[in-house]
Amino acid sequence: MKKYASKIDLIIVLPTVTIMGASALQIIIKAVNATPREEGIAEWFFAVLLLGLVALTIHLVLTTHYVIDGQLLFIRSGFLHKITLEISTIRKIEETNNPISAPAVSFDRLEIFYNRFDTVLVSPKDKQGFIEDLVKVNPSIVIKSRYNRG
Repeated sequence: MKKYASKIDLIIVLPTVTIMGASALQIIIKAVNATPREEGIAEWFFAVLLLGLVALTIHLVLTTHYVIDGQLLFIRSGFLHKITLEISTIRKIEETNNPISAPAVSFDRLEIFYNRFDTVLVSPKDKQGFIEDLVKVNPSIVIKSRYNRG
């Protein structure tokens, strides 16, 4: 079993956490200064909601990883993404910067094509080692990189 941490791009994480955190802080300040107290209830609700989203974002960033265990690839990102796929079903791996939502915390991504029409985006820190370990299990995987269009 080998675990690969996700590469983390601060350009993805920092703006999200900063904007939500600053918004929550501004709402908290407004709630503290609200008079009468009943006017501050909605502000507290939204502040707690935003702080919860900040915590969720940090949790997803810190728990995103990929595990190769025998014939299986486990893709995990918090409690939201739990994908298990058989490495034998992987057809192709291609480098991409596709920004769509995925269990990847970097824009330096790999798109894994498996089964007939399924794909998933991942962003392991050690892309080369990750690919090599997958190819050891399934040598028929086609690798397409920016430098190797094979």
